[in-house]
Amino acid sequence: MRQEDVSEIWFEYEGTPLKWHYPIGLLFDLLASSSALPWNITVHFKSFPEKDLLHCPSKDAVEAHFMSCMKEADALKHKSQVINEMQKKDHKQLWMGLQNDRFDQFWAINRKLMEYPPEENGFRYIPFRIYQTTTERPFIQKLFRPVAADGQLHTLGDLLKEVCPSAVTAEDRVSLCNSLQVLELSPCRPSWPQSTHRDLPASASQVMGLKVCATNAQLGSLLKYFIQFSKEY
Repeated sequence: MRQEDVSEIWFEYEGTPLKWHYPIGLLFDLLASSSALPWNITVHFKSFPEKDLLHCPSKDAVEAHFMSCMKEADALKHKSQVINEMQKKDHKQLWMGLQNDRFDQFWAINRKLMEYPPEENGFRYIPFRIYQTTTERPFIQKLFRPVAADGQLHTLGDLLKEVCPSAVTAEDRVSLCNSLQVLELSPCRPSWPQSTHRDLPASASQVMGLKVCATNAQLGSLLKYFIQFSKEY
């Protein structure tokens, strides 16, 4: 394909444009969880759906969106104190570690965003988003503390009952994180600072709390794929 024939790359699955700023695991859970793998999607080079997608002219747009999510989450967790104390080189290391799938490089900075004083027993608020397939309200996001007034840790079930009760009343519904079913008794307080593995969601989910997202490797692969296309076209 000639470069002059390419306007802007975008992806689509069965008529639905895929939001590039959504993690690939989340997109799969929302749109194609019953489909067989590998997931077949269509790559378009023309007719960009202006009403459905944000423009992404370069990898700088991806980095800017990522850092915006980081700052939003830290505002909820630490009143932005941690992210504001970081230097620009720390932000760049965080991004480069994610982009290049260098877990150690990423975690050296991200661990600071996941820490909290032991006496506080958790973050100020849990950053989370519950995604829906409805276009009127694509996701639910509210203030939710990890610890109840009596000192008990809130569970995922507690969160769902408070902010999205319909998600726990239907017997045929399950909670997914990284395409894995999670128990409603799981504590909302993240355990990643104490126990971390390369295949845990070391990207957006560590920042966004209960946000359904891809693993570090999955998201890194998608970013590499998109960035390579941006360079070529």
